[in-house]
Amino acid sequence: MKSMCDRQGVMGMNRGVWVLAASAVLSASAGAHAQLSQRYHTTLNGNFTVIGNTLAQDVAPGVPAPVVGSIGAVGVNTADAGADVFWRSNAPAIGQAQANVSIGSGDARSQALLVLPPGSLVRYARLYWAATGTGPAADMEVQLSRPGGFSQTIAADASMTMAGNRYQATADVTTIVQTNGFGAYQVGGVDCFPLADLQSDSTFAAWTLVVVYEFPPDPLRDIRIADGLHLVSPTSPLAHTFTLGSWVPSSGINGSLAVVCYGGDDAITGESLTVSSIAMSNALNPASNFANGTRSYFGAATSNTGDLPQLTGTPRSMSGFDLDVFDLSPVLTSLQTEVNMTCATTADEYIVGIAAASVAVICRPFEFLHQPATQTVCLGSDVQLTVAIDTMDAIGYRWQKNGADLEDGPRIQGAFTGTLTIMGVQAGDAADYRCLVTSLCNSAYSNPATLTLGVCCPADFDGDGALGVSDIFAFLAAWFSGCP
Repeated sequence: MKSMCDRQGVMGMNRGVWVLAASAVLSASAGAHAQLSQRYHTTLNGNFTVIGNTLAQDVAPGVPAPVVGSIGAVGVNTADAGADVFWRSNAPAIGQAQANVSIGSGDARSQALLVLPPGSLVRYARLYWAATGTGPAADMEVQLSRPGGFSQTIAADASMTMAGNRYQATADVTTIVQTNGFGAYQVGGVDCFPLADLQSDSTFAAWTLVVVYEFPPDPLRDIRIADGLHLVSPTSPLAHTFTLGSWVPSSGINGSLAVVCYGGDDAITGESLTVSSIAMSNALNPASNFANGTRSYFGAATSNTGDLPQLTGTPRSMSGFDLDVFDLSPVLTSLQTEVNMTCATTADEYIVGIAAASVAVICRPFEFLHQPATQTVCLGSDVQLTVAIDTMDAIGYRWQKNGADLEDGPRIQGAFTGTLTIMGVQAGDAADYRCLVTSLCNSAYSNPATLTLGVCCPADFDGDGALGVSDIFAFLAAWFSGCP
């Protein structure tokens, strides 16, 4: 059973002690950073979309009021920049949302609407949830549901933590999204530090759903998702490179970059996002204040009917959660093969959890980096033949012997991989071998490698090409085992 923080017992605590305890937790040093690493990659005609919502609300002066959602009693210590109360979507009735001090994190939930192009096919979906938790471990289970539809417990397959009880967990939910398609997705049961009467500038609780879809009318795109948990500070910027498997075209250049951050503060500036050393900025995300509590797409605030609460998407509206998609087109150039992203700050610290890039590409025929080598071997020895190409986009390998397809068997392994292994070479294995490699852009045969049987020294009993004591031991072992 997971530990859930709620309001029970909170009001009985001394308010001053509560603030001091929270400050001790949240001012801890960052601890080990989890740098972003690639979680998923594909190249297809399609794109990604990203949705999500906050689970908590900051009620300080100047925070935009919700479009849909009512805020009730909020307690004290609400002038700080941290979240003050939890949201509960579809309460008190379907299509509504409420936030007040009586809602604990065990009852907190929020909803976001997934919209996909008609006729598109979901190829991949990953759910993330993140918060300032009640302890040092990540919450490894949440509830994913649709009102009036499915409800399922989701178990994380990966998590990241840092000091201050801050964490992010994630799970592959491809099958669920493929089954249920577009529409509302609701997330709850996220372990969070109690918010009632808490004085803190850095508490957050939110979730994100990244969906990759195939849509034939779209251009061919290289799509990559990376995740981690990196506290960006003046002395610790975050750099990540998306290495594309193909080239950016000379015309029709387009791309997008989604970045999810936690703990950003609109009142304190200094945060920057650059791609190829060019600042990514727009009206909602200034060059020196991009982690400012917004949800946006190409500079326009995202506020969707069906989200609960439905927030404005403007600065501070997301309460310590940033979900922004930037237009990469102005910073891409023809034949480019990398997207270099850097998150930095001169003052306001923030946490980067997710980055996803989608870039229109043209097919780049691969070239072989490594060809299988002709070899002379002894009877009974093992042999490997290997191919490698200069892209990660290989989608198929097929080894052949004298032009005939090979199948895996007791002595043959890797007939459908980049490395073919033949164990216990026999006379009939002497032949020419080649590999057919297939990518999204082209197919090509490797050079043939000839496998021949050499005249091996009978005294070289272990077949290592050298005479030594090991040959005697190998002979004796064979003798006592009854080998003729």
